[in-house]
Amino acid sequence: MNVAKRLLLVLILLPLVVGMAFAISCWIQALDLDAVPDHVSAGEDVELNVVIKNQGEQTLIRERVEFDVPCGHVVGGSQHYYNYDISPCHSITITEVWDTSGCSSGSKNVRAKAVGWCDSIACQGPQPWVYDTVYIEPEEKYCENPYGEEGDSRCDYDVKQYMICEDGDWQCHNHGAYCSHCDHCGDGSCNCDETYSSCPSDCEPKCDPGYLLDYRCDGDWRQRKYQRSDCSTTWKNYEYCDYGCYNGYCLDGEEEDECDYCDIDVDVSTPSCVCKGDRVKTEITIDNDGCDSEYVSLRAYLCKVGSSGRVYDCKRMSCDDSRVYVRSGRTKTVDCDMKAKDCGKHKIKVVYDACDYDPVVYSRTFCIGCCACGRCYDCDDCCDYDCDCDCKVNCDNKDGYVGSRYCKGSNVYRKYRDYSYSGGTCVYTEKEVKIENCAGGCSGGFCTALCSSGACDKKDGFVGDVYCSGGNVYQVYRDYYCSEQQGCLYKDTEKLKQTCTAGCLNGQCLTTHCEDVCGDWVECGEQQKKKTCVEYYMSNGRCVEGDEYTVFSTNAGDVESLELGRINVFSGLIFGKNYARFGFEGKGNMVLKMDIKKTNSIKPLNIILNGDTIASDIYYRGEYEIELTELKGMNTIEFVPVSSGWQMWTPTFYEFYAEIEYQS
Repeated sequence: MNVAKRLLLVLILLPLVVGMAFAISCWIQALDLDAVPDHVSAGEDVELNVVIKNQGEQTLIRERVEFDVPCGHVVGGSQHYYNYDISPCHSITITEVWDTSGCSSGSKNVRAKAVGWCDSIACQGPQPWVYDTVYIEPEEKYCENPYGEEGDSRCDYDVKQYMICEDGDWQCHNHGAYCSHCDHCGDGSCNCDETYSSCPSDCEPKCDPGYLLDYRCDGDWRQRKYQRSDCSTTWKNYEYCDYGCYNGYCLDGEEEDECDYCDIDVDVSTPSCVCKGDRVKTEITIDNDGCDSEYVSLRAYLCKVGSSGRVYDCKRMSCDDSRVYVRSGRTKTVDCDMKAKDCGKHKIKVVYDACDYDPVVYSRTFCIGCCACGRCYDCDDCCDYDCDCDCKVNCDNKDGYVGSRYCKGSNVYRKYRDYSYSGGTCVYTEKEVKIENCAGGCSGGFCTALCSSGACDKKDGFVGDVYCSGGNVYQVYRDYYCSEQQGCLYKDTEKLKQTCTAGCLNGQCLTTHCEDVCGDWVECGEQQKKKTCVEYYMSNGRCVEGDEYTVFSTNAGDVESLELGRINVFSGLIFGKNYARFGFEGKGNMVLKMDIKKTNSIKPLNIILNGDTIASDIYYRGEYEIELTELKGMNTIEFVPVSSGWQMWTPTFYEFYAEIEYQS
């Protein structure tokens, strides 16, 4: 019986032997531990319910359960004794209390095991531990908001950071969070990917002159919008349409079988006259006149209008949704509103993302009137007049979010209190406000990112094949970065891989041919000599060291044979490979003689002469002769065994003596 079969027999019999060993007459075992509840605050009690069972053949009369807790203590001690009569194959449940006072937050493992006695005899047999896990909730800590607002997060416009309350202290979240959570337009800095178009109050006009992606029709001309360096735009004739122009596209004179254009129109309503302290409300209408259903992302801002008509100090409005799916040929509306905090002329600006570009639309100019104890002045007069509104302003200062952020569906919500003056006091209404759309879902009041920078960076690397450019070797390098809303994105750049001194061809540097390196000739018999050589071959434009081989030569014409000596070759997945190669001078007709001493004859032995396989057979111990024909002046013969493959426990091996005999 070989070793493998013996091992298999042991694995089959082992459970039977163990089972017989455990057929013990007195044996108690804890089967299950259930900690209730499994989430508590530090200092609360946890019930430890242990099921113990009589696994033996005698009645248990005394039991002991031992508890092991990582913190706090088990009431009454870690070991508890009981005097229950438990019949064979019966079980009971005992309950003790774990006091978690002094435990830190996090997951805690608790375990228990049982010991028992039958009469005065202690039970034998295995007494394994059983486990359960309890999570200790962290202690809630609060931060004092310097702006008097409630909540566990705030925007700090002095340092331009989004602050999160962590362990009772305000911590900077990251600049990306500031950009996504705070009304950064109007903070005095052109940041967060703001442009003059999206935030003229913070950014200076700076545009690259050239055509934009907007098209329209003017008669039979297809026009394209052109942007000047001062960011102003104009329409220019771009293409003459022989068969007419429709919706920014030239007609081809034939009935269209397919529709493949995108056409999204957005319109924003102009609010009626409102007073300072009231809510400015607008309705955004989205029409999809294109062929395909589209997602439209949008942001609405309430902006001031200066005496010259300049739009500035834009504040983000609260909208029902910031990303809307509009089917082809359908219309969707989005309602937005915001508290009116300043008198004067205003406009509503809407920035939306559709059809691969980011257009901006405005409402008509409207007026926010001043108030005095509940009475709003006429809009035509108030825009040039600012009055004292103490009766309402004192209540308005109380407006803001209350409570913690929380998840609803896959988005982030928070409660908002809107205070107003009524009957000589401030009263409020409270509503639920969605403060963030989450593409990757929501957890703990924050969006779950679709990726992390570290995970994306691990994907960085070269892609595709190397290629020649400018006489050198290049390859495309793919650099991944994280977009919390879209996942891992990447940017491809061309990078130099190798500088070539003699030019480049097919992704490799050109170089001269590689030559093998040989040692000195050594006498190895009557009228015979040999030398050892190392093969060098070209790889990626360089000469790389290869296999070692032996070259034989004769000194006289009467030599009858070349002795190659004892040869040992093998090949296998685990053991690797060892080949043999020899060089010799051709001379008339020749015969290879092999005397194989040792072999396992698993796979064939390939005999290769001058690059051609002349024999590939499974050889056994014995003597063999193989004719050598079509010889050159200098020849190469190789002995290469085939790998043992799936029989990985042993390689294919051949050990033999070989000589090459000259024949007349």
